[in-house]
Amino acid sequence: MSAKAIKTIILLIFISITNPVIAGGTLEKVHNDKNIAAFELKGIDKQIYRLSDYQGKVVLVNFWASWCPPCMREVPSMLSLEKSLADRPFEIVAINVAEQKKKVIYQAKRVNMTFTILLDPDSKTFKQWQVKILPTSFILDKKGHIRYFAQGPLEWDSDEVSETIEKLLAE
Repeated sequence: MSAKAIKTIILLIFISITNPVIAGGTLEKVHNDKNIAAFELKGIDKQIYRLSDYQGKVVLVNFWASWCPPCMREVPSMLSLEKSLADRPFEIVAINVAEQKKKVIYQAKRVNMTFTILLDPDSKTFKQWQVKILPTSFILDKKGHIRYFAQGPLEWDSDEVSETIEKLLAE
């Protein structure tokens, strides 16, 4: 069996297993701040980024992959959210999981991703953050604590999400 056929089968299994999540995720409040691992990852721009670089900002950390339809489905609303908060201390950091840089760059250009895209080629950060499915996102407060998370795609420019981020920005 070819590598492409195996990849297709794995993708179909993933989609069938996570089908309830594909319908849409929800933003959940974190009641006990789990001890998140600081990351140091290379961006598609070849710069090194650290979680500590975002101290003093509210940050949306999104784990994604280009082959993940729900991941790609939420990109337009993330771009809309980013645009609406352009003049505020808010950042979106999209961590691509285990894909080749060339493929990530192609997909980012195709959907006009303008936020920071980091590469997690060995899935180390994915595992350290205990992510189980894609997409999974975390909203961190200005002190770097996880305050909310979502498994599955969200409408990131919804009133609920905007109000949640506004509250964190006001803290």
